[in-house]
Amino acid sequence: MSIIQRDHTNPPNVGQQDNTIPVSLYNLANSMPLDLLDRYKYDAEGNEYVYSRFRNRTNPYFTWQNSSTTSDAIVFSRNVAVKYNLLPWLFVQGRVGQDYWSRDQDYNGFPTGQASRGPAPAGFVNGTFTQEVRRFREPTWISCFRPIKNSGRFRARGQPRR
Repeated sequence: MSIIQRDHTNPPNVGQQDNTIPVSLYNLANSMPLDLLDRYKYDAEGNEYVYSRFRNRTNPYFTWQNSSTTSDAIVFSRNVAVKYNLLPWLFVQGRVGQDYWSRDQDYNGFPTGQASRGPAPAGFVNGTFTQEVRRFREPTWISCFRPIKNSGRFRARGQPRR
């Protein structure tokens, strides 16, 4: 049996345009001082300061301060193999196994106040928070018959005799 457990807190986000820090940095002018982004990450209302007409280029410092992700995953893998000799030159072998995968994830995909989201109505927020639970189970069954006998010019394993 094999057990793998992973706990991730705020792993790097590389697959979402709005909150991916490398995407925002790669799209900045190389003359843009990063300390300005840090200093002006919030506007007067506490929302993200808009520094570009492309509002989905989120300020990396805003993302860093306001995004959070927690992910816990566990993987169980187990199997049993059996081999039985039917004849001195013939055996049957089988394996039964099962893999189980589980992941719980909590994340705020769009933090409250993010510039790419429209303003929220009074009493609401314009961010999102998601809780996901994923489970997967895969049973497997593998069997084979295998002769181990020389027959004429060829062996059963496919190698020619000399």
